[in-house]
Amino acid sequence: MTSYEKCFSQMSVLYVDSDERVRDSMGAFFESWGGQFQAVDSAKAGWSLIENKEFDVVMAEFHLPEVDGLEFLDSIQYHTRLKRVLVSEHGNHHVHTLALRMGVNEILEKPLNAAAIVTVLERLSNEIPNQRKEAA
Repeated sequence: MTSYEKCFSQMSVLYVDSDERVRDSMGAFFESWGGQFQAVDSAKAGWSLIENKEFDVVMAEFHLPEVDGLEFLDSIQYHTRLKRVLVSEHGNHHVHTLALRMGVNEILEKPLNAAAIVTVLERLSNEIPNQRKEAA
C-alpha cells in the first residue's frame, strides 16, 4: 500500500456536485482505496450529512443548484476541523481569489485528474487531527 493509499483509507470525504457522472467517478476513485466517501448532488444534502456525520474533507463544485459552492463552503466554516476544497473550472481567478479569502483550504481545477486530487489530499491529510485519523 502506497503512502497516499494509506492516507486516503483513513480519510472521510464528502463530495458535493450536481453532475452524477462526476460524483460516480469520484466515488470510484476514492473507494478503490477503501476510504469513506459520500457524494451528494446539492448543498442542502451536504448540510444534512455534515450535521449528522463526521467528515475530514468536504469538496464542493462551484456550480451547485441552490447556492454556489463558495457559499456552501463558507456556510460550513464553523466546523473548524473540516478541510474545505472548492472544485472550479480552470482559470476562474476571481472565484479562486474569493475562495482563498474565505478560508477555503484548497482549490481543485477542472478537468479533475488523479494527480491533482492526490496532491491536494496529501497536503490536507497532514492537517487532519491525528486522533481522527487513528479512530478511522
